Amino acid sequence: MKFPFTREFDWKLFLLWVLLMLLGFIAIYSASTLKVDGGYIRSDFYWKQMFFIFLSFIIMFVIMKIPTTVLDIFIYPAFIVNLFLLVFVFFMPPINNAHRWIGSSGFQI
Repeated sequence: MKFPFTREFDWKLFLLWVLLMLLGFIAIYSASTLKVDGGYIRSDFYWKQMFFIFLSFIIMFVIMKIPTTVLDIFIYPAFIVNLFLLVFVFFMPPINNAHRWIGSSGFQI
């Protein structure tokens, strides 16, 4: 019996996500390694990348468990909020002569 809220798992999209995460991790790992006096020095940027890869994996599966009827309800409000934020960013003070960030008490998005 198939439930009305179940969806087929999109393996192509998942494999593309894995490939993108792997390429991003390799890029961060290779960029955080320095060769000094014949030895290698590594910084810990790749651990932060691994944390966010793991976090995005969890968020992806949580969102997959939400029924599409619930997601359909939030499509238009999320679209309106995104449009508002896109316009709102132009009214924030520029940082390095660019209006790209929304700042609030030391925290920037």
